[in-house]
Amino acid sequence: MKDTEQRILEAAGRLFSQRGFHATGMRAIARAAKVSLGTIYHHFKSKDELLLALIQQEVDELKSFLNELISQQLPPVEIIHRMVERHFQRLGEKQQVMQVVQREWFAPSTQLHRKLRALLEEVAASVRELIRQGVRAGEIRPCNPTVVTYAILGVVMGITPRALEGDAVAREILEHGPREVGELLVRWLIPEGGKR
Repeated sequence: MKDTEQRILEAAGRLFSQRGFHATGMRAIARAAKVSLGTIYHHFKSKDELLLALIQQEVDELKSFLNELISQQLPPVEIIHRMVERHFQRLGEKQQVMQVVQREWFAPSTQLHRKLRALLEEVAASVRELIRQGVRAGEIRPCNPTVVTYAILGVVMGITPRALEGDAVAREILEHGPREVGELLVRWLIPEGGKR
């Protein structure tokens, strides 16, 4: 990615996290990135497109993280546990951006929702393949990889809105969620009598 685009994305991500997506204007992003407003519009047609680019980066980083774990030849359930841990870590770092994603996810009539769904499908395809391989190797109990993939995503996405509320319960979820949700999924996925 070009330096200017990356600078714009970093500024947008920082401001979305500090002020919120809807409270952040393109002019503020231009000031923070030290570029003209025209430069932003040359690279990104809208604030929605900026958000999607940030999320695409996150998806690309997640896929890279997944490939790195696979290259270490870790068991599939350990990889899934580490992906859950990473999700909670990123929630803590990018709460405002993740709140926008959650809001748009539950507004299925928007164009942004449809684009977010396509990005989620990229992640789902990687997890589904990991589960397929784990089932074939006997490291994950026999299951339908598609159903299990969306069940895992449902658990993680289901707890995410509450983890983003910023109160004591949210802090507790962010602190203990990686271990608890990860362990829950591991116990669910390992074959009977299998070891982690």
